[in-house]
Amino acid sequence: MTIASASDHILPREDEDVAGVLAHQLRQQGVTVLDRARAIRVSRSNGLKRVTVQLPDTELSLDADEILVAAGRQPNIEALGLEDVGVAVDDRAVRIDAKCRTNIPSIWAVGDVAGPYQFTHWANYQARIVIRNALFPGSWACDFDTVPWTTFTEPEVARVGLSEAEARQRGIPYDLFTASFEDNDRALCDGEPEGFVKVLTRKGRGAILGAAIVHAHAGELLAELVLAKKHGLGLTKLSTPIHVYPTLAEANRAIGDAYLRGRLRPRMRRALAALFAWLRR
Repeated sequence: MTIASASDHILPREDEDVAGVLAHQLRQQGVTVLDRARAIRVSRSNGLKRVTVQLPDTELSLDADEILVAAGRQPNIEALGLEDVGVAVDDRAVRIDAKCRTNIPSIWAVGDVAGPYQFTHWANYQARIVIRNALFPGSWACDFDTVPWTTFTEPEVARVGLSEAEARQRGIPYDLFTASFEDNDRALCDGEPEGFVKVLTRKGRGAILGAAIVHAHAGELLAELVLAKKHGLGLTKLSTPIHVYPTLAEANRAIGDAYLRGRLRPRMRRALAALFAWLRR
């Protein structure tokens, strides 16, 4: 199998180090991964399908039994009669506000027809917002800053909030904390040590800007970080609860521990070292 991606790496929405774990695993399984590869021609030759891709410095022809064109999805709104009632459409999607209401006050829209995310759990979340606003008008709005998602590959890639690239693009200073599953006993016992957890926090503070996990069970592990971000729980709060041993969730606690260690300034470290040395006399 060959995967040709027009982006710099296989998961353009994720940071390069996160995508790198998946790309490595795919290559270990015999999959050829071509980055910055743009398909420019498709033909048939000797009964085989052939794709010609443009790489940064050359062209490459690939023979294949089948070709999958992963071009994304577009909302299917043409036959809904929206123009008959005056519902506004933007970029082929129904235009809504943060409360999922269209420009027609009595009409709401949720899911893929409205976006901005095409996830089943996002559509479910939007539907809950609409129901709450129907019962208690105008009291609820979508939280666009805490939208989690998982790419269900092997390993899985899960994220909530900002990536490093997005934080840099927005000029937001941040601190970075990571925990490798190579240091997690459950991951070692299960033979799944590949991957890591990484969390971005506001510079000098424990408030979570974003978090990413790459691991076989990343989607399940992300929930604790989503909860912390949603309710403004700093990384200290991840360190203090007891996490069952041995579990993969200890990797989240390890992030909290890394944050606490980072708060120990050199002068404080020296003072504590001197204190402990005196106590051991």
